[in-house]
This record gives sequence, C-alpha cells and structure tokens, in this order.
Amino acid sequence: MDEATKTDAVEAINKYPEGYLKLFNENKNLVFDETDISKTRNPIAIFAYNDKFRMFVYRVNSVTHMSLDTCIIDSHADDNLTHHFIYGRFGEFDQFDFLFKRGTQDKASKVYLNIRGLQTQIIKKNDTLAYYYSRFKNFSIKYKSNGAVDFFGSVKDSVDDNVTIPIEIMFLERKNNLYLVMLTSINNKIDLVPGTLMNLIKK
Repeated sequence: MDEATKTDAVEAINKYPEGYLKLFNENKNLVFDETDISKTRNPIAIFAYNDKFRMFVYRVNSVTHMSLDTCIIDSHADDNLTHHFIYGRFGEFDQFDFLFKRGTQDKASKVYLNIRGLQTQIIKKNDTLAYYYSRFKNFSIKYKSNGAVDFFGSVKDSVDDNVTIPIEIMFLERKNNLYLVMLTSINNKIDLVPGTLMNLIKK
C-alpha cells in the first residue's frame, strides 16, 4: 500500500470542474450535486438527473490518444475489489455501492471493463466512444489485465439476490482527454431507457 493511499483525504466541494460540464447539453433536469476531490486523483463530479438518476463524471488519467474501439476491453465475469487497497465510496444508495480506489490511479493505455448483470449490451463503440447499458449485479474498471480495480459497483449483500440496477457506462474522448461517465437509477424500480445518457452528451 503506498503512502498516498494511507494519507489521501477525500473532500466534497460545491464546485464542478469546468471541463466536465462542457461535455453536456444544457438541461434544466441535470443538476450539480457535489465534487469529490483528493490530492492524488482527478475529481469525481456527481449530478442528479430528473431526481430519479445519478450521474458520475471522472477524467481518466490516460495516454494522449486511445482508440476506444480497440482499447476498451469488456468482459462479463463476477468480480471483486482488489485486496490490500483502500476504497472510498461515492454517492449514497440504499441498494448498491459505488467505490473508487484511494491513492494514485494507474495511467491508462487500455481499459478493462467487466459487467456482471442482465440485458448487457454495447450501444455504440468507435474510435472516440464506448457506450454500454446493463442491469448490473457488479461491475469493475481497471487499466491493466492483472492490475488493481479502480472503480467498482455492486448490489449490497443485504439486498435480495434477484435485484439488478440499471446503468449506462460511457467512455468518451474529447480533446485528447478520456472521460468516464456513468448514469444509474437510484433503485431497481426505476427504469433507465438505453440511450438516455447519449441524449445528454453534447455532440
């Protein structure tokens, strides 16, 4: 465990990164909530959408240009957090948790996205966009095949085994920056129509 992981404090602030908001069309139903900042990672911005959904935005520390068509590698196994790392929670939900690895992020030249769930589909994938929908049981994101999980989402153990949560996960390249954008229902009873997130993205 590196020293940054032990000492890095995460703070919630009432200001969004300018570059993040520029990704989206103006929409009165998309409301900024908070940004989680730390000394070692890029900010994680949290938005509410229509009071039924939450959106998370993060700029991935990556090489200058990645062809997402080939550099996003997806799989569908059951996954877990990586041992010997500390994880922080972002967002508060009754049925599921979203976690990120504390400390520095591995620089990405590839992204390994694993989604275990139902109705999982690739909505669109090309050189600058990789866009997925699923009703997840768990998902993980890491940057090396044998590396540490950087982001992790999972239905809580206390929740019924049949519960899955609608989510859209998008990797988007803009001006040589790679962004991770996730849109999720706040619980399993709220339907998320595939394509909803794309309608919020500025063309």
